[in-house]
Amino acid sequence: VIASVDTTLTVIVLPQVTISQLPLTAYVQEDVTLTCQSNSFPVSTYNWSRVDGAALPGGATFFVGYELIIPVAVSSDAGEYQCRADNGYGTDTGTYLLTLHERTTP
Repeated sequence: VIASVDTTLTVIVLPQVTISQLPLTAYVQEDVTLTCQSNSFPVSTYNWSRVDGAALPGGATFFVGYELIIPVAVSSDAGEYQCRADNGYGTDTGTYLLTLHERTTP
């Protein structure tokens, strides 16, 4: 008698953060979007913070968990931002350097 056994293999993929456009330069009074992604399994959750420990800018929101949107940026929003991806099996971080410039008019 030949018996068969069903098994399930689950492959765990640790987070590896991908940050686009480094460093990021934008203008004050513009909306700024910082994006952080990883191809982990299970899917990662994302947390954003400022490297200097300051609070995130007022009005900043998360979109789909991996984007940090800073509406109508002001000069004090410039600095380093860190994204942390965690899927319960591992973590990874990525850092943005955000530089903001005043727009000059001719």
